[in-house]
Amino acid sequence: MQGAKAIQASFSADSNLLAYFALHRLGKVEEAESYLCGQTAAFRGNPDEHLFLLSLAGRLTDCGWRPDSGRDRYYNALSDLQSGNTKNAMALLQEEVAKTDKDNLLRLAAQIELKWLRIPNPR
Repeated sequence: MQGAKAIQASFSADSNLLAYFALHRLGKVEEAESYLCGQTAAFRGNPDEHLFLLSLAGRLTDCGWRPDSGRDRYYNALSDLQSGNTKNAMALLQEEVAKTDKDNLLRLAAQIELKWLRIPNPR
């Protein structure tokens, strides 16, 4: 029983969010929105992860909770790309690369997005 609790405690909203943005990028907008709504409703994990998911789903009003700034920057950049705000997305991605440790996975993801956008990434 303790093993199941440990696994449940380690659940992250990242896989749900990455799948949502992937579906959106593939042009499956309705499927992406439905997926995010369903995953948000069914999510089980620690409160910070659930609040992070609710926040990026646009379902969280100001309650004094603030997300991890690195994750927030990266996912807000993806959201900006999705809505066509490329300039702000690029700025957030460049900030993510500049402020995150070199071995951080989100830094690598931000570098890939910048390369995809054909923007030179800072070193």
